[in-house]
Amino acid sequence: IYNMKLRADSFPVDAFLPDMGIGMLIADVAINGRGFDYNNLNTLMKANVDLLHFEYKGHTYSNAHAWASLDSCHLVAGIESFNSSADFDLTATSDIKNDAFEWNLSGDVRNADLLAIGLSDSRSRGALKIKGEGRVDVKHNDYAADVTINGLEWSMTDMSLKTSNLKAKLNANDSLVRVILKNNDLAADFIALCSVDTLVARLTRTIEVLDSQVVKRDFDVSGLQRNLPRLSARLES
Repeated sequence: IYNMKLRADSFPVDAFLPDMGIGMLIADVAINGRGFDYNNLNTLMKANVDLLHFEYKGHTYSNAHAWASLDSCHLVAGIESFNSSADFDLTATSDIKNDAFEWNLSGDVRNADLLAIGLSDSRSRGALKIKGEGRVDVKHNDYAADVTINGLEWSMTDMSLKTSNLKAKLNANDSLVRVILKNNDLAADFIALCSVDTLVARLTRTIEVLDSQVVKRDFDVSGLQRNLPRLSARLES
């Protein structure tokens, strides 16, 4: 059994970790529970964080709250922020069994300005509502997700995105990754004949090769193809 309460009162994070971009912090943290194994039905945990003042890359934030609870392998977590450049709430739940997670999430991003909060070097701001469910089983390399985004309006330096409804579905295992995207009358179906880990590694390598070709101004399509896994795509409108 454990119980902890922590008050950070005008704590200068940058004095200890100067490279993180975090300045003064005022926050209340409370954690209590029993056990640490999230696969154990007897494990019980509750955590609450109240962010009263937070400085990040020259910007000040306040009025944010995060919480999490775990009871009988059922996890509930959420975060609320009512700052002008980060005005959103997100809630997630998950049932846990043998390191596999069945999850649900819902969120309302009323305004997110990534440039203002230091997460982007150029203009990137917008709003959206998101709802989804899925499964993550790392041990058996089994993943699934079904996500719906409504009311997407996003503005970037070179382009803008706006759609009333966007749906994305993912299914992946040891030998297949399939992603289906639907945006009103447009549908796209992507299939890669490999695992998620292999796909990420091959795509990362392809981007590295492409960057090198751009620097050298020497484009080699066959060189890019050699690094990509077997892919297929289908578009319908």
